[in-house]
Amino acid sequence: MSKLSFTIAYASGEDIEYPARELNTHSPHTRGWQSARFCEFPQEIGLALTRPARLTQVQLLSHQSKIATRIELYVGDGPSYEQANWRRLGYLSLDNNKRSEYQARELKSVYIDCQGAYLKLLVHRCYVNKHNIFNQVGIVATNLLGEFLGGGSQEGLDPNHPLGGSLPPPTIGGGAGVGGGAGARGGVMDD
Repeated sequence: MSKLSFTIAYASGEDIEYPARELNTHSPHTRGWQSARFCEFPQEIGLALTRPARLTQVQLLSHQSKIATRIELYVGDGPSYEQANWRRLGYLSLDNNKRSEYQARELKSVYIDCQGAYLKLLVHRCYVNKHNIFNQVGIVATNLLGEFLGGGSQEGLDPNHPLGGSLPPPTIGGGAGVGGGAGARGGVMDD
């Protein structure tokens, strides 16, 4: 099981100081994504894998006070993120973090077994607390684990991938449809 590279393909909204592209890289200086202030829910974040892959695990690190009540996961395949056929994997629930006085970040690891080129996160309403005065949600980091299909290097985009060998810049705003689907396997995923 290897870490799979991806880029942000879509974000329904973002705080200008915490753009979705922050999820593309991991470093001590990465601040993660946050929704716009007083946004509508759910918020959508779309990830495009650099090549189609078999996904086995999704890891999400939540912000310590800008916490979503739940996050739905969908896997998609198709010529583009906007035209992908989606299958619902399920959802995960996050703790309100009151016990840690909003100091600890929650890491959710979900074990799945599916194939696709895209992952959609539908991030639902936030928990209300005194540290989240603008009713935002935030994801500090995302990791996707699994294996790229067809073997070969983990890096670079396959020229046969629907994106045609290059990744477009992320789309902000608008909307992509949500599909139905089967439940997730293992982990803490709920149907």
